[in-house]
Amino acid sequence: MIPGLPAVTTPLFFTAKAALIARGLPAPSHEGVVGLFGKHVIQVGLFEAKPGRALRRTHDARLTGDYAVGIPVSREEAEDLLNVAWEFVAEVRAALEREGTQPAE
Repeated sequence: MIPGLPAVTTPLFFTAKAALIARGLPAPSHEGVVGLFGKHVIQVGLFEAKPGRALRRTHDARLTGDYAVGIPVSREEAEDLLNVAWEFVAEVRAALEREGTQPAE
């Protein structure tokens, strides 16, 4: 596992999951969240493709960190993923608030 990576991937996953639940679309797995978010949030035009790519990218990094041995992640890449995570959470939060769904603090 890459130290610190869960601190980036977990908020993205749960934020995406909250957006899906707000639409009545619970997903049982990380891969399910990524797929449903793309289909029911990105493809319907709630967001441009960037947040969907961010979710996919951090999901892939989590899989690498959890299951690959000896694949390094540079400090720059980790910092970039963290910035992507903050942007993602802010965009989804704003969309939920526009829709009248209040995300949990």
